[in-house]
Amino acid sequence: LSRNIGLGESMNMLLANSPMNAQRALSVGLVHRLVSKKSLLDEGFAVAEVLAALDPRSIASAKQTIQTGLDMPIDQGIGLERRETAKLISSR
Repeated sequence: LSRNIGLGESMNMLLANSPMNAQRALSVGLVHRLVSKKSLLDEGFAVAEVLAALDPRSIASAKQTIQTGLDMPIDQGIGLERRETAKLISSR
């Protein structure tokens, strides 16, 4: 959690049991976007369709690269992402 929203916000949420509304969750990066209750299913299915159309190897590689890059200095992480992206592009 602290990697995603920062140490201060994480501490506030967990230690102070501070509630967070949707707008605050968006502003700290806990969620990517807000949708109305009315359009929730349609929006969810739209995201699912995009993900389902992707090559599973590409998704797995991207997830692994992101996780590995988190533990690296920024320059090494960027290098890793470039190499992995080049591999995926050349495998098409």
